[in-house]
Amino acid sequence: LNYLNKIWKFLSKLKRLIKLDNFDFIKKCEYLAQKTDGFSGREISKLIVSCQAGAYASDEGKLTEKMIDDKLNLALVS
Repeated sequence: LNYLNKIWKFLSKLKRLIKLDNFDFIKKCEYLAQKTDGFSGREISKLIVSCQAGAYASDEGKLTEKMIDDKLNLALVS
């Protein structure tokens, strides 16, 4: 969870800020920490960066809970 927060803080300082949709981000990070138990740092980083890319690619520049869930499901399958 601490690693996820560090990555998110770094990414959120970049030029174009990502907006968060209406969901409990801390609760979602806790969920991600549970689901990614056993992932390497590189795998976690790739997951977070893919969420960032999805948010940047969205029309509103907004990170949604569904977006995170979709990226997580892809990471769990591969």
